[in-house]
Amino acid sequence: MTAYKPLDSHVLVDGLLLEVIDCDWAKDVLPFEDILVPLQELPDPEPDSATANLTLRQLESRWSDLLLGELQKTPPSVPSNEPISNPDYRGLSASARSRLNVR
Repeated sequence: MTAYKPLDSHVLVDGLLLEVIDCDWAKDVLPFEDILVPLQELPDPEPDSATANLTLRQLESRWSDLLLGELQKTPPSVPSNEPISNPDYRGLSASARSRLNVR
């Protein structure tokens, strides 16, 4: 028989905390004014419809997830006016190729 291993769903109760936390302490509620929340953790004051539930920190990390901050360090190169030579565009009509600037 194997030794008992608690699962993630099992609650482990610390006996020392049980002496400190009683029913009166658990029912006590802080006034809303006394709760300090960092500005980064508050919801966006001007949310889009898709990001209404995200905090400012989460919105900021979304941009870094896309590595858009790298654009400031190394801006993209400016394309030249020379036509693109690509064999994949050979099936296009002449007017379509001219609109795409393709030879």
